[in-house]
Amino acid sequence: MKKILVILFLMFPLAIFSQESVIHNLPLIFSLNSDELRTLVTAKTSRIKMSDEEIVKISKIIDEKKEEYFKLIDQVKKSIPIDLGGRPIGKADPEKMRERDALYNEVCTSIYGIFGEKRYKQFYMTLINEYERRNMERLKNAGKSKKK
Repeated sequence: MKKILVILFLMFPLAIFSQESVIHNLPLIFSLNSDELRTLVTAKTSRIKMSDEEIVKISKIIDEKKEEYFKLIDQVKKSIPIDLGGRPIGKADPEKMRERDALYNEVCTSIYGIFGEKRYKQFYMTLINEYERRNMERLKNAGKSKKK
C-alpha cells in the first residue's frame, strides 16, 4: 500500500508539470502588413503552409486591432512620468499596460482559434525565424555604419 502511495505521490507533480503550455506571444504580429505576411508564410523557409483564406482572415484580425494597439502603446509611453531633464522617473500606467496586453492576447487567441495548437506553434516559429533574420540585418547594418 505504501508503494502505491509513493508512486502516486511522485506521479502527481509530474502530471501537473508535464502539461504543455500554449505560446501566446507572436513576435512581429503587429509590424507585418498583409503583403509581408503573405510573403513570409509562402516562403520556402516558412514552417507553416496557409491557404489564401487563412491569410486573409489573419490579416483582417491584425488590421482591425493594429491601430488600437499602437494607440495603446503611445498612451503607455505618455503615461511614464519624466523629470525636467526628460528622463523617466517612474513606471507606466499599469491599467494602460493591461489594456495593451489584453488586446495583444485577444489577437493571439483569435489566431490560435484559426490554426489550432500544432499549426499555431508552426506559425510562431515562422515569426521567430523572421524576427531573428531582421535582427541579424540590423546588426550587420549597425556594424557597417560603425566601420565607416
